[in-house]
Order: sequence, then structure tokens, then C-alpha cells
Amino acid sequence: MSTDITKQVMLEKQFEKANKELKNRIEEITKLQATLWEQATQDPLTQLFNRRYFNDISEKEILKSQRNKQPLALLLIDADYFKKVNDNFGHDVGDQVLIRLAKIMLDECRRSDLVCRFGGEEFVILMPEVNLATATKRAEKIRQRYQTELSEFLSTPTTLSVGIAMWDTLLKNLDGFTKAADLAMYQAKENGRNQVVVYNEKFSTELAAELNKELNEELNKELNEEINKDNY
Repeated sequence: MSTDITKQVMLEKQFEKANKELKNRIEEITKLQATLWEQATQDPLTQLFNRRYFNDISEKEILKSQRNKQPLALLLIDADYFKKVNDNFGHDVGDQVLIRLAKIMLDECRRSDLVCRFGGEEFVILMPEVNLATATKRAEKIRQRYQTELSEFLSTPTTLSVGIAMWDTLLKNLDGFTKAADLAMYQAKENGRNQVVVYNEKFSTELAAELNKELNEELNKELNEEINKDNY
């Protein structure tokens, strides 16, 4: 009888040990998955979401905007003359400028807004259910804070330019939406920088030309690949 009890106790202890090890392993896997997700979707410098995550979420927000008939604003933000910051102050200071810009954007945005590093010194902010007036107001606050706070940090004048686009089915897709905001941002650069410009109909011809050019390039590439394949 005592032998059976001893075996039962030993089995229970072994079960508890195995259960504990399994629990620890699951926790390790969960942490690893979280780490991998962060690496895949977050910019390591600013801790903002990256371009890949922006593309994934934006596609869904466009569909949601169309379904609910709610506005959707996109801001494309670029630090003016950022190369000069790196050249004059070094890349470590340049990194600090981007980190501070990220903080300013997060401060001025809602939790429902998507703030991402688009690449280099370019950032995007997707604002669901935000009209043009509100988007412009937030863009101006970001621009003004950047000019004030970063000029003080660098002890020299520094600015940024912002392009705004509002989702419209005429833009066709996320690529067209992003290019619209990009065109507005470059118009801000052409106008002298340090300003917010809203995409409007006068940019439509230029955008259409750019989209058609890219489409033709893709078609020509596919055609050449087919020709090369046939020749092979």
C-alpha cells in the first residue's frame, strides 16, 4: 500500500514538473513571438511602426472608410534639409532629431491614429475619421512644435514639410493615396519648405501621369520577362 502511495506521489511530482516546464516553454515562445512581431513591424530607432505595418493597416482602413463613409486623412512628413543635420552634427544627433520628432507626432495624435516611420526622415500619419480641417490643424501643430523644439535642440533653425491627402476613390488604392500625400509634400518643398500643403485637383494630372508611368514600366517589365523566357 505504501509503495503505491509513494509511486503516486512521485507521479504527481513528475506531472507538476512537466507542467511547469511546459508553462515556462509556452511563456518563452510567447515572448519570442512578441519580439519577432516587434522586429517585423516596428522601427528600432523611433519605436514607431514601420512601412510594412503601415501598408497592412492602411489597406484595411481604406476599406473601412469606404464602408462607413467616413473621412480618412493621410499626412506625409519630411524633415527639411535633414542631410545637413547629419553632415553638420553627426548621425547620433540626427537620430535624436528623428526620435524627438516621433515623440512630437505621438503627442499630437490620438491613440487611433497610425504613426509610422516611412523611411529615412519621412514619416506618415494615418488619421481615421478625421476631416481636412482637423488634419490640417494637427499637421500645423506638429510643424510648429518641430520648428520650435528642434531649432532649440540644434541651436540652429530647422523645419519640416507636410503633405496631406484625403482618401478618395479616384486615388484608386493605397499607392495612389500615398503618392497624393507625397506630391503635396513635395509641393510644400517647392513652395519654400516649412509649411503644410493639401493635395487637390491641380495635382491630379501629375499623379495620373506618375501612376501611368509606373503601370507602363511594370507591363514592359512583364513583357520583357515573357520574351526572355520564350527565347530561353
